[in-house]
Amino acid sequence: VAITAGVLDSRAITETLWEFLLPGIHNEPLPENPSGVDALTRTLARQETPVPAFLDELTPIMMAAAGRDIRLPPNTLHAASVRLEFDGQNTHLIAVDDTGRQEVVPAGRDEWQRGITGFWPYEEMSEATTESRAGAVDEGTFEVHQQCVETPFRRIWRFEFDGDGGATVTVWLDNGFWVERTEKLRGELAR
Repeated sequence: VAITAGVLDSRAITETLWEFLLPGIHNEPLPENPSGVDALTRTLARQETPVPAFLDELTPIMMAAAGRDIRLPPNTLHAASVRLEFDGQNTHLIAVDDTGRQEVVPAGRDEWQRGITGFWPYEEMSEATTESRAGAVDEGTFEVHQQCVETPFRRIWRFEFDGDGGATVTVWLDNGFWVERTEKLRGELAR
């Protein structure tokens, strides 16, 4: 059994295995079960990573922020600035750390785009391959979703633009239990 779930109570998973899976394990092969195989095949065919819902177009407030650095206060990510660059249905999130190292996150609105990230100060993502999507959530909110390949984790960058030259940038690892993995930063757009 390979378990890739990121849950706080991993003991509950192992207890469930002992309770339900172990009693069904035998030395003899299982009898043929074509209807069970068909049902399993149909179930597996419907499994997919949830896709974030985005608006069809960028909003004027996002277009005004395009290509402009958002300067950030000191933070545990060591992110000095971030900016969004738009090219049709694609986005590039450019994050610069406080040493000047730059990371470019490619993301598509309608399709996942592959990248590698090392921009996270915690051991579970010292470097990870990601598939990313990005888009407008509402009039003033833009999100970049980085699904970490071969893990249950997704990092989300949320940009909330206020229209007065400021933006709140929230970055979190969406895993359901690490509250301390969230950064909410008030940034200013460079002129």
